[in-house]
Amino acid sequence: MTHVRFLFAACALALAPMALTSPSAAAAELIVVHRAPPPLRHEIVVARPGPAHLWYWQPGFWRWRHDDFDWVPGHWVRRPNPRAVWVAPHWTHRRGEWVFVEGHWR
Repeated sequence: MTHVRFLFAACALALAPMALTSPSAAAAELIVVHRAPPPLRHEIVVARPGPAHLWYWQPGFWRWRHDDFDWVPGHWVRRPNPRAVWVAPHWTHRRGEWVFVEGHWR
């Protein structure tokens, strides 16, 4: 029985760091490509679905899918709170490569 308790304690200690990591942080993937993304597309912003303080237009952006850039169209999203600021997803040039930075609320 002592061995079972010891094994349980060892497993709990080994798994503890995973409990402290959020699923989104664990799922974040670094996307690096060797060519620049195409220019952003001009989009028509459709009517907002509700009051201005609740909704934000997230512009479209280029995402890397498989082996090429794929356009993700803009859309309205509900703000997490009225003062939240959206940091748009974008590509940044670093040491001869292009790195994708995910969009997030601040």
